[in-house]
Amino acid sequence: MSTNSQPLSGNITTPLQLVGLNTLSTNLVLDAENGNSSFTVQTGSNTSLYIDKYSNVGINTKSPGAQLEVASANGACLRLRYGTSTTAYANIFMTNTGDLAINPTGDITTTGSLDLAGHDGSTTGLKLAGALVTATANQLNYLAVTAGTAAASKAVVLDSALSVTGINLISATSFKLGSNTLTATEAGYLTGVTAGTASNGKALVLSSTGNITGITSISATTVILNGADITTTINSTGYLSGITEGQAAANKALVLNSSKNITGVGSIGLTSVVFGSTTIGETQVGYISSVTPGTAGLNKALITDASGNISGIASLSATSLTGLIQTAAQPNITSVGTLTSLTTSGNITLSGAAAYLSIANTAASTSSTTGALRCSGGAYFGGNSYFAGTITGTMASGSQTNITSVGSLTSLTVSGNFNSSNTGYNVNINNTSASSGSTSGALRCSGGAYFGNNCYFPANVTIAGNLSSGGIISGYALSAGSGGISGTLTTSSQGYITSLGTLTSLTCSGAGSFSSLTVNGTVITGGGGGNITGTTLTNITKIGIGTSSPGFNLHVVSSTGNYSTYNPQYKIAYGNYSSFSTGYSGINWSVLSAFFQGSILISFYLGISSDIRIKKNIEPISSFFAKTFVTTVNPVQYQLKNNPNNDTTYGFIAQDLIHKQYTDFVYILPQKGIEELIDDNGLVSPKDTIFNLNYNSIMSVLMKSQKDTLNDIDNIETKTNELESEVAQLQEQVTQLLKMLA
Repeated sequence: MSTNSQPLSGNITTPLQLVGLNTLSTNLVLDAENGNSSFTVQTGSNTSLYIDKYSNVGINTKSPGAQLEVASANGACLRLRYGTSTTAYANIFMTNTGDLAINPTGDITTTGSLDLAGHDGSTTGLKLAGALVTATANQLNYLAVTAGTAAASKAVVLDSALSVTGINLISATSFKLGSNTLTATEAGYLTGVTAGTASNGKALVLSSTGNITGITSISATTVILNGADITTTINSTGYLSGITEGQAAANKALVLNSSKNITGVGSIGLTSVVFGSTTIGETQVGYISSVTPGTAGLNKALITDASGNISGIASLSATSLTGLIQTAAQPNITSVGTLTSLTTSGNITLSGAAAYLSIANTAASTSSTTGALRCSGGAYFGGNSYFAGTITGTMASGSQTNITSVGSLTSLTVSGNFNSSNTGYNVNINNTSASSGSTSGALRCSGGAYFGNNCYFPANVTIAGNLSSGGIISGYALSAGSGGISGTLTTSSQGYITSLGTLTSLTCSGAGSFSSLTVNGTVITGGGGGNITGTTLTNITKIGIGTSSPGFNLHVVSSTGNYSTYNPQYKIAYGNYSSFSTGYSGINWSVLSAFFQGSILISFYLGISSDIRIKKNIEPISSFFAKTFVTTVNPVQYQLKNNPNNDTTYGFIAQDLIHKQYTDFVYILPQKGIEELIDDNGLVSPKDTIFNLNYNSIMSVLMKSQKDTLNDIDNIETKTNELESEVAQLQEQVTQLLKMLA
């Protein structure tokens, strides 16, 4: 009988009576064993189907040993067929030796694993074509390779070109290459070789340029150079033996040393010598032979003596000469013929009472590059001088550094300073015409003007540039008529006026007049003319806080945050607080750019920078982290103490997240008036500080949890559909069985 003694739950139990339905070929017997509640179907004299009270089914047997047992005299136990196909089926056979055979008309496939638990590689296990596979599973895994590529713990399989790469080391006593066998000793000749350098006990390998160095000697019976046998030449002459590089020797070849030099040569007979691209023959060499330095010789080169002198020259002509020329009678040449130009580095002295310098150039001078006499520096005249033309620049005499008085002038142009020591009128200008621009009036300054004392102007003063003052006399004021004051107003202590008295209103009009206004560090810009009236700002284009160049309508920059109220002792109190037994991560100080006590209305959208280019260490949020956060953190509803409307708000408590170790979401900011709080767990909430939450980060964790929940729901729906399908199949089978029993 079967070892299964428990029927499936949910079976309908109905008392049966012994009933026999007998024909010549078929018997249907209920409770054949009188109390076993069995069901038997007999065909002929055979028990075709037997079901015991434990729901064990036997085919061709009345003692099923399992939930289903099929007995076959020839081993053909089971056939599985696809529909009514005559070609798509699989036979399951059992041999008289206990072997199981599965013979499908197609392939055997599985989406799971096929585990031969009893495979030992010696007597039991996997067989291929009747032969037992003696390899273990690990040994079979050696064959999971890429042909042509060596890998650790894998078999080496050649690719289609009979090649393999990636082998680091092969150890062998010898290798056979073609028909040649390479021993370990011979292989050692090839290891540690430097191409182009000879080494003891190593093979000679030429460098990339075909050279090799370091060879002490080579013994050979024959020497061939460029296809020519020079063995006899080397042996008979001995020109190449016993040579010292750079040193000439009798009956030896000349070999340059490392500096490409050679010494000891007695003489060399040549018809010509080439230096670079210049060829020197016998005639040119004759110019420098038998030369006496310092003495000129016929048809010889001129070579100065040790003092740089040379004598014996009959005459010397040249298109130009530089330096100092002397003769025995004249230390310096004192007279020459007509010169087109003369340049001297020293003085030119004219001696004699009647000596003079005559310059025939009669052109007038209009600049430093014209005229007969031009002086880059000053000029001194010891006696009277006569100038028939105009004099420009500064004139001086022995008693007057600069000429201080002259007759009536139609005009006077001064490129330097114009100074006067007269305590009366410094400069008296009789021109009484009013000034209406830069081309009219008595006193006109193209640049700025400085007045060291009080000035009196009986008429209008027009200033095209800036007006600065060392101070306004007490009792006086700076006022202007209906025309107003234009330009920039400055004082000696203020580059530009930066503060004024109390103003009831300030109106700036005109493009550019109100380009930038700074109030207590806040930059306000008005591109088309900004207005400030009382406490109201109108027509403002940009406001910058913490920046002098706002790039947006409201531009707030904070690089350090506001730490003026921060008390250092509390940094320890809320970061790994000593009395908090479990310990927790420190809380980050947040950089405070703006603080809003009330609500903020945004009619468009609130953007938070989330560009991947400003992020690093990007990792997905783990499902465990998201699930733990959602199941441990407590959402609450509350009312803010400073909200007069007592509106109900929903969110989290920062201290709760700190206790739950979620300090990445918590930031701390200074805020005056917040009292210190120490809770039952020893967590210190410092005085004059406030904990804040990063709800943007919390939203990401909640979204991850929601996404995992949706995935779980999808999986449950899929599993439910599968179970419903299986239940429907079982119900159909029960219905069919009941029909058979009826």
